[in-house]
Amino acid sequence: SNIKSTKGGSGGNLLHGNYKFYDENGNLRQDKNYYLGLPNESAKTWDSIGNITSQTKYSNGDIIYLKFKNEDGEWIEHICVNGKKGFLLSKGWVKKIYSEYNRLLSEQTFLAFDSAHVKNYFESGKLSKEYTSYSLNYMAGKYTSYFENGKIKAEGQFYEGKTYLNIQIGTWKYYNSDGALEGTQKFKENIELWDNGNKKVIGGYILDGDNQTWLQTGEWRWYDEDGKFQSSKKYERGVETN
Repeated sequence: SNIKSTKGGSGGNLLHGNYKFYDENGNLRQDKNYYLGLPNESAKTWDSIGNITSQTKYSNGDIIYLKFKNEDGEWIEHICVNGKKGFLLSKGWVKKIYSEYNRLLSEQTFLAFDSAHVKNYFESGKLSKEYTSYSLNYMAGKYTSYFENGKIKAEGQFYEGKTYLNIQIGTWKYYNSDGALEGTQKFKENIELWDNGNKKVIGGYILDGDNQTWLQTGEWRWYDEDGKFQSSKKYERGVETN
């Protein structure tokens, strides 16, 4: 009949219990469970040569666990923690990224739909850095990086407003692998707004300790009165770079 699967139907019959799907060569490609038409409990999929490509767990139709292999060969794992449900990548979910050989690369604990506490790891499995990220593109709040021996390498703060730029603020501290302080550096934000409250110019400064002057650093962005992005430039200690 060319029908591969059904949910419901003219007779009102709902999928209930275990369901298996095979390809034309007889290879098992999907094993899934239903409860009165809703995906429930565990589900697995395989490729044509028998390798597992995804694992999912449901609770009466809601996904509470998902692990799959992406196009880059990495394994992506989503875990619903503390019994919470809802959309993937929202508060109450943890996302983990593994290498092809199942080595943990990073871990993201979602604080809201657009923010997460991120941890990255060395090949040894030890923590390399941790920070809070908005939209998984820019950092906000406390930042700490580590040497592989567990000692702190650098620590400081990023501006916490939604600037979509990595703007360092306050005093940053840098250490050697023995844990001794090697130096500090001061930063501050530049946030300019139009009279209507929309952002106008956003960027950051680094303090030149020798001359006690603030120099532009990192990316700067300019916006029109409607808050629409207009242009950007990048700086290194006050000098514009390509």
